[in-house]
This record gives sequence, structure tokens and C-alpha cells, in this order.
Amino acid sequence: MIHTSVAQLFEVGKDILATYLDKATNVILAQIGDSTQSVPDSDAAEWWQHTGFWSRPAKPTPGNASCQGIHYKRGDRDCIIATRDTRNSAIYGKLAAGATCVGASSGEARTFYQPTGDIQHVTSIGNTPGGTTFIVSQGSDGSFVIQAPLAIFKMDADGSITLGNSAGGLTLDVAGNWRMFGVGIHIQASAIAAISGDVATQLGPLPALVALGAIGCAYGSSTIPGVVKGSVNVVVSP
Repeated sequence: MIHTSVAQLFEVGKDILATYLDKATNVILAQIGDSTQSVPDSDAAEWWQHTGFWSRPAKPTPGNASCQGIHYKRGDRDCIIATRDTRNSAIYGKLAAGATCVGASSGEARTFYQPTGDIQHVTSIGNTPGGTTFIVSQGSDGSFVIQAPLAIFKMDADGSITLGNSAGGLTLDVAGNWRMFGVGIHIQASAIAAISGDVATQLGPLPALVALGAIGCAYGSSTIPGVVKGSVNVVVSP
């Protein structure tokens, strides 16, 4: 194909009518034309993208806006060198200067790379626009958060951890303090020991809890299901 001007080399704004994978090479090819009329102009156009990045646009919306491209016209196969799809532009919201959003051309899945170094992976339950979000965040300070609709896992930059839902939770701080709260807390094991300073408390069989000389007392008549008389022991080291 002979071009007499630069303007003849490129065409801007043609709709992407379809994309497909070449059966022999598995590379992405496209059919381009006018989506309002469903009329193709070119078939098997080469889909040129950045190295290490592959994507295919959503199928065209009949009679409405679709993914559009800039293509270089050649005698055998055209080359699509850039595209844009405005149908899902709401997905990146108020994108900050210096930020990048990578997302599907349809649906709610996207990842934000912030100029602060933070990363957020976002989707919505049921893939519904405006639906309840599900977010996994990585902070440049070392923090990490999984924020699901019904539960949360959070690790702060200092290593403190929080697990929880609407009914209960657990926090572990870097000073070694554990805090549990909830409607009920169930712990099950063959033996459970708690040691605070010189006082050790054990639920379960009656082994030597500490290398004695220690002063020991056994308490019976427990009302705890499955805990028999004499199985609650308090041992105080001398």
C-alpha cells in the first residue's frame, strides 16, 4: 500500500468489533470497523501492546460506544498501536496525579498503584457497579489489610495484628499483649495452661505443671462442660 501523506498512514477512532487469538501463534488479532452499523473495515489486525502486558477489550455495545483504536494501515495487516475504552471510566474514580489504575475493560476488578507507593486491589461482591467493595491493600510502610464485607485482617507497620468481624475479634500487639472479644470464646485442647508471673493456671489432666517445690491447689466442682472435679489447678512457684 502506497501512502501519499502521513494522514493516510494512521486512522483514529475506529471501533474494535472483535478480538480473538490466532490459532497458530496465540497472538491477539482484531476486527475493526463501525460498531453502530456492525460493519467491518479490516480483519486480523495485529494487536500491538507493551511487552509483558496482554489484554482484550470487552465486546462492543451494539449501536453505542465501544473500545476504539489508533491503527497503522498496511497492505497486508493493519497494526493497532493504541486503544481506549470510555465505557468503564468510572472504575478508576478520582484518580490522583501520579497514580495508575489497571483494570478490566468491563467489570469491577482493578488495581491502584499510588504515588505514595501504596497498592490497592479492589473488586465488588457480585461484580456489581457501586456494590460492596472487597479490598486488599499493601502499604509502603509495611502494613497490609484484607478488608472483606464481613471480616477484616490488618497488620500495622509496627507488626501489630487485628483479626475480626462484626461479632468478635483478636488483637496482637508488638508488646506481646493479646486481646480477645466476642459473644463467646471457645478453646479446646487436651490441656490448656496460662502462666502470669509466678502463677500458673491449667485446665486438664494433672501433670507436674512446674518443677516443684511449688505450692499447688486443685479446685473441683467445675461447672464447665467436660471439665471434671480436680482438673482446674493453680500452681504458685515459691
